[in-house]
Amino acid sequence: MDLGQKIKWLREEKRISERELSSALKWPVSKIDRIESGMDNITLDELNDICDVLAIDPMTVITTSFNAGTVEQSHVVKMGLKEAFELAAKKYPLTDEERKHFAGSEVGKIINKQLPVLIEQKANIDLNNYLITGSVGKGQFAEIPWISVFRRSITESATKGIYIVYLFTADLKGVYLSLNQGFTYFKDKYGTRVGRQEIKKVAHYLRHHCKTIPQDLSLKEIELKAEKMLGKGYIPGHITGKYYEIDHLPSSEVLANDLRNLMTVYEEVIGLINGRKVEEFYDYVLAVEDDLLLADEAYNEGVEESVAEYIADHQLTEIAYNPAPQEKKEVVKNNANRKVYPRDKNVASNALILANFECEVNPNHASFTSKTTHRKYMESHHLIPLEYHEQFEYSLDVEANVVSLCSHCHNCMHYGIKREREEMIEKLYAQRQKSLQSARISITVDDLKKMY
Repeated sequence: MDLGQKIKWLREEKRISERELSSALKWPVSKIDRIESGMDNITLDELNDICDVLAIDPMTVITTSFNAGTVEQSHVVKMGLKEAFELAAKKYPLTDEERKHFAGSEVGKIINKQLPVLIEQKANIDLNNYLITGSVGKGQFAEIPWISVFRRSITESATKGIYIVYLFTADLKGVYLSLNQGFTYFKDKYGTRVGRQEIKKVAHYLRHHCKTIPQDLSLKEIELKAEKMLGKGYIPGHITGKYYEIDHLPSSEVLANDLRNLMTVYEEVIGLINGRKVEEFYDYVLAVEDDLLLADEAYNEGVEESVAEYIADHQLTEIAYNPAPQEKKEVVKNNANRKVYPRDKNVASNALILANFECEVNPNHASFTSKTTHRKYMESHHLIPLEYHEQFEYSLDVEANVVSLCSHCHNCMHYGIKREREEMIEKLYAQRQKSLQSARISITVDDLKKMY
């Protein structure tokens, strides 16, 4: 193996693409290609520069033959995917006694290095956009070995973001091809128990909104037979995928085709994220799943349904006004990458009940009877518009800031002439000033008028 071939082999072992190496060195990609192909000779300074990026000793490149490693790698890489997965499952230790011999294990090399290379080749994956890596654990064998395909633009770690992963079951009798999510963000933000519920909501959202999921890759749940927390952590993050029995694996061509099809779904997910950070996308999805980002018509319907549910379960006199200030909700970026403040339909329904379904501009204003609540139809309105949330320390989505209006007055607040709007604003402000102060929302009537 000549010097250029050794550099290429070591670069690929490090899972570094030609483009990444050229970018780190500030060399043209063509120069890297010519060196690795043997078309250009390499100077000692150039070798030192390459080795600095690869974090290896230059003398290792010069003096080592790489024959044993190359033969070992080519043995698996020359296999089909079916045979390689069968070999990995066969070689992986099951008993505690077998798992004592971790360092330098053959199965570690197969899963960590050789299968990722094989997957790249058979599925024709562009390493400039994707990172493929495997793991059998750190320092000791993991209960669930895995091989992941990461879209570099959103994640390169199994602990965060969204990625494709092959997950072997704990008994090594099967392997899942799974579009999955890292659990760490959810655990750190919500705790383990609530985090599992939240990550499942994201999975549900993506299954509903991804239109490219083939029928044979639509498996909604996985069972890894894991007993340890780390292994169980992969289960709630599963979005969609497929299960293979190790003893009845399909052909290598089918395995490669399944992966390519799931990568199409993965790309659709990238499109849904639409340039946001994955964490921003999660926050948006969870707000949607919790009905906090409903459009006006759906929001009004949701408020009506919330009122009806409350009426069915309670006496209206049971509801109590909460005057305490509320912490601001997290602003989310919607699909148009615009910041949106979430609003809770239950807060609005409480405000309508507290107003006894009367218009707070004039209780004598007529309205029809709602078919949902069987009460006088009223609409909720944030007196201080939510778009001004950044000007306030505490949440504006509180009962103190939500007024009950008849349809006529509500439309006038949005579309009426200035004089008519300001008359209503002055009256509503006078009624709500003390309540707003209790909620730590401070504003003058003149500043409120300017918001309209």
